[in-house]
Amino acid sequence: MQEGVLSPRKRQVLRAVVTDYIDSGEPVGSRTIARKYNLGSPATVRNEMADLEESGYLEQPHASAGRVPSDLGYRTYVDQLMDPPAVTSEEAARVHQAMAGRARELAALVRQSTRILAYLTNYTALALLPTPEQRVCRQVQAVSVDLHHVLLLLVSEPGIVDSRLVFLEQAILPDELEKISVAVSSRLRGVKAGQISYTLCRELAGLVPSGELYEALMDLLNPTDGGNGGAAVVEGATHLLRNFTDRQQALDLMGLLDAQNRVQSLLEGALTGSGVRVQIGQENPLSWLRRCSVVLATYFTGQQAVGTIGVLGPTRLDYHRSMALVGLVADTISEMLSHWNRTSF
Repeated sequence: MQEGVLSPRKRQVLRAVVTDYIDSGEPVGSRTIARKYNLGSPATVRNEMADLEESGYLEQPHASAGRVPSDLGYRTYVDQLMDPPAVTSEEAARVHQAMAGRARELAALVRQSTRILAYLTNYTALALLPTPEQRVCRQVQAVSVDLHHVLLLLVSEPGIVDSRLVFLEQAILPDELEKISVAVSSRLRGVKAGQISYTLCRELAGLVPSGELYEALMDLLNPTDGGNGGAAVVEGATHLLRNFTDRQQALDLMGLLDAQNRVQSLLEGALTGSGVRVQIGQENPLSWLRRCSVVLATYFTGQQAVGTIGVLGPTRLDYHRSMALVGLVADTISEMLSHWNRTSF
């Protein structure tokens, strides 16, 4: 829809209806709008609302009820009528504090990011992690902690560091660990994690004399514990029960969000874009989301898209706050990944 199709007066009325409905969750009447937003007489506002309904921006759920925004009404509000998304300095400080000091593990960082996003928005937060197949090995480092413990680190593009603390029955001297690190790094550099051939596994077994160290390396390259291997993260699913008046719909959505492939399908579609994107109701390509709105942003390292993070809720979503917080969290992840990339070893 092109800006300027609606008259300034109708834009004021539509903005007021959307704002009030997001706040209250109750159909909005002309008397409420006229009084609360100083828009003139209720009769005049009623006529404007009737025109907006006829044009598809508003809907009337019951004959005697007020109006609620349609998907088109929400879309027009987000694109044209809403104030630019912004967070308070307190919210920004809270996000940075919650995410600062995270260990250099992408899964841990993203899980913490989705938790803080769900907490601050009171919506269900979703995130997409790069699968092992998307990550390219850069370096392996085995560091002696004490006589029988070694910290094994795998650095992969884009500057992500995963680690395992390994207990060794037979101690390995630091000089020998360094030789192992150099040899394994040389063999793995440029290889995609999660796509390790049988032949390469045999080569690596010959380079790593310790069975415990070899098993830890294989676990880092192709994790199976669901920590780094699961591509989709969901936090705050129970918020659906509070945000949807239809309890059965909320329970159905919670069940659908348990399926990794469904969440991945939703989030993978946003990887090709930049900035904060909003999918409203029927705009969602997935049928199970047609009564929901989704706010998503991609996080990057440099120019490379790494994953997606966002929130899901009813179409009566607080778009202004959600877009601001999703953008802030995605930008913060990007900043941290870029810092990791610059300072890795």
